[in-house]
Amino acid sequence: MKPFMHISTDDIITVFEDLACHSSTYTSMFDQPLLSFLRDMHLQYGMVHSGFVFYESADQAFNLTQVSNQYTSEFQEHAHWLRWGFHAENVRSRYESATYDQAKNDYARILAELSRITGGAAAIDCVVRTHFYEGNAEAVSAFKDHSEDGVIGLLSAEDARLSYDLSAEQCDELRRYGRIRDQARDLTFYRTDMRLEHVPDVESQLKLFQAAEKNLIIFTHEKYLFTEEMKEKIRLCCEFAVGNGYRFGFPMEEIDY
Repeated sequence: MKPFMHISTDDIITVFEDLACHSSTYTSMFDQPLLSFLRDMHLQYGMVHSGFVFYESADQAFNLTQVSNQYTSEFQEHAHWLRWGFHAENVRSRYESATYDQAKNDYARILAELSRITGGAAAIDCVVRTHFYEGNAEAVSAFKDHSEDGVIGLLSAEDARLSYDLSAEQCDELRRYGRIRDQARDLTFYRTDMRLEHVPDVESQLKLFQAAEKNLIIFTHEKYLFTEEMKEKIRLCCEFAVGNGYRFGFPMEEIDY
C-alpha cells in the first residue's frame, strides 16, 4: 500500500472563538478563514486534516462552551477529511505529572464540547497529539479509557525528547520505525516527522523522507496557520503528496489491530 501523509494543527482555539464571535454572520463554518483555507487544500489536493484543540483560551476569557452547535451538519458532512481531537485544557496544561482524575476530567470536558459542536463520532479523531507530547501512565490511561472516543493512539515527538510515558528504548525504536504498537495497552504510537515552522526548506525535507518510503506525519500550530508562509508550506506538502504517489489518511484509520 502507498504511504500516507497526515497534516494536523495543534493549539486550536482561535478558530472556534472566531466561529462563536461571528455566529450571527457566518452562514457556513467555511466563512471562517482558516477553515476555508483547509477546505481549499482538500478540494485541490485531497488533503485530510486534524485539529487538536484546547478547551479554553490563554486568558481563560473564552472556552468551547461558548460555541454554538449551528454548524453541526457541516462538521458531519466534512468529517471524512476534517476531524477534531484533544490537545489540552489550555496552554499551561502539563500532563507529565497529572493524576488520573485530572487527565480524565480534562479529556472528558473537551470531548463533550467537541462532540456537541461537531456532532461527534465521525468528526472525532482518536489518535491525538497532547500538549508537549506529555502524559504519564495515569494520564495516558485516562485518555484511553474515555467511553467511545478515547484515544487509540498518540502522535509522538519529531525530535529527540521522550514522549508520553515511553521509555528511552521505545522512543528510539519509534524514531527508527515511525510507529510502534503497545499490545499490552492496545495503543499505537506514531512518530511526528515534520514541525513545519521549524523547517525552512519543506521540499528538500520531503525528498529526504521520500527516499525512505515512509508515512509522513506533519504538523504546525494554529498561530502559524494565520501566516501566508505557513499556508504555502502546507500547499507544498500537498503538492508533493499528489506528485509523488502519497495518499492522505488519518492515523486512526491506519492502525493494524
